[in-house]
Amino acid sequence: MAQSNAPKTGYSGLPVPRFVNLKSNETNARVGPSMDYPVRFVFNRRGLPVRVIAETPDNVWRKVEDFEGETMWIHQSQLVSSGMVMVTEGNALMHARPAEGSEVRAALERGVLAETEKCDGDYSGWCLVRVDGYRGWVSKSSLWGVE
Repeated sequence: MAQSNAPKTGYSGLPVPRFVNLKSNETNARVGPSMDYPVRFVFNRRGLPVRVIAETPDNVWRKVEDFEGETMWIHQSQLVSSGMVMVTEGNALMHARPAEGSEVRAALERGVLAETEKCDGDYSGWCLVRVDGYRGWVSKSSLWGVE
């Protein structure tokens, strides 16, 4: 029997895997799903996207993966679904339309956070994003935070 690549439903009732964003400017990421585990890393960036890859049965902790593939545990109260993505390639081009040949509106540096407006439907491979007053289309392959 073939395995399905469709997301499973987690203990929260939401799909796993899925993307969420950090709620605060300072977020502790732990080596295990409890305050008893040591802090592995402190994120200092509100809105940073992480991918939820597991949830604890009590629905309190989320095992997450960052854009570099590192995994850690974060308390669910520190995560929100805000639709932010991060540019993962330097000089990712923001276009006027979802096409490589369209006018370039901006070149985005690696690490820039952008708010997403659209990322699916007829725009296969593109996301409409907003960054510092600029609005345009960026290739999904240059972004972390969207499936």
